[in-house]
Amino acid sequence: MDDSSEDEISENSDVDLEDSDNDSEETIKNNELLMKTQWLCGDGRPSRRLKALQNSYRPVGRFQNSSSQREQHSLCTTVLLAEKSMTDCFTFRFRNIIRMSPFMFNKLLNMVGPKIAKKYKKRRSIPVEQRLALTLRFLASGDCLRSLSYAFRIGHSTVSETIRETCEKIFETLFPIYLKPPDSNGWKKIANEFSKIKNFSNCIGAGDGKHFAIQCLTNSGSSLYNYKGFHSMVMFAICDANYCFTVVDIGAYGRQGDASIFASSQFAMKLENCSLRIPPPCPLVYSDVIVPHVFVMDDAFPLKRNIMKPYPGRSLGTLLKGERTFNYIRLSRARRMVENAFGIIVSKLQIFSKPIIASPSNVEKYIGAGVVLHNMLIREDSRFCLDNQNLPDHFDANGKLIEGAWRSDATAKSMFRDFPLSKGANYTSVAKIIRIQFEEYFMKEGAVPWQKCKKEEDHE
Repeated sequence: MDDSSEDEISENSDVDLEDSDNDSEETIKNNELLMKTQWLCGDGRPSRRLKALQNSYRPVGRFQNSSSQREQHSLCTTVLLAEKSMTDCFTFRFRNIIRMSPFMFNKLLNMVGPKIAKKYKKRRSIPVEQRLALTLRFLASGDCLRSLSYAFRIGHSTVSETIRETCEKIFETLFPIYLKPPDSNGWKKIANEFSKIKNFSNCIGAGDGKHFAIQCLTNSGSSLYNYKGFHSMVMFAICDANYCFTVVDIGAYGRQGDASIFASSQFAMKLENCSLRIPPPCPLVYSDVIVPHVFVMDDAFPLKRNIMKPYPGRSLGTLLKGERTFNYIRLSRARRMVENAFGIIVSKLQIFSKPIIASPSNVEKYIGAGVVLHNMLIREDSRFCLDNQNLPDHFDANGKLIEGAWRSDATAKSMFRDFPLSKGANYTSVAKIIRIQFEEYFMKEGAVPWQKCKKEEDHE
């Protein structure tokens, strides 16, 4: 081949390379223009499609999703697990964080752990110790979910789901053990404790209803808005002489009145149907008078054969001596048990000292878990739960009332509201006779030495 043909071939190849370079540059520009039209708005801002794509990517090394970071720096590892093996005198921070001793934590973990454990799938799940510690810390402090997410190095949505599931399993596990409805022998045991501790014979429980403040929900209307001026959910409860709840009915809306809440409760229905297995009437202590076993309550509830309430007319000053003794010295003394039980639970579990930010279904789970945990700690670790008996109200040898430490906490009293006083006086003649029998007994055979010189103030 001659030199002229070789020059033509080289020139043609140079032209082809220049054309391909131009095509590639045009293609890049067209692709960039296409990307701008698809992912950017007219003013240059990212479009919704681009934002959605950016949010779909999970940052690498984010501490909430790093198991190694969680194991090294979370609150559960640095404080709780580090102090769990120590003796009681060195576990103040452990008790202060989750409101129970390491021994009780291990016991609760053995009972609830198998039900809240998650199976290993694509990545290692959160250990049951951290799941339980997270839930207990939420109930004890009432911190927001975002704050707990940072403290335990767990994602925000995972924290919410974990607390909900764990509270549900705690209630299911502990209810048959610590909140089982008493049978006939159980009611007799409670009556003996009330007679020994509170000098009220044939009393098998103190009842009251309390409003738990919750945050106003979207489109909830006035169904949760109560007469005190805030949104709430109501729990009706009966407790024994040791501040343990024996009957609870959770879920009534704050708008409902006292009569409708009590009438619609499972307790009222069972009491009316005689299905509570209450023992038959028996004589009072040191007396031959036979009266039925009764629950003591305040003015918001009806006077019935098995429910005793104060005599009316306190505000008018028309009460007789025996009626004042029955109201202030004997019935009020016994009814303080349920009032103190609510004060103890709110002082230990601070989630109930402020409006709860959750849906009504989740609020029911939180309250149920708090109630069974309260009963468990009262029965298994009362020394710490009651702060050496300084937390509840108590009386000295002369019958003088010494208010409990929980009353000094303003939030403990403000977040729990009593029912409004009932103005009706429609009760049967049988219930009226039973109340008179108790009054006469307290003035004669059942009188205590200090009631003659003591007129107890009414703190209701």
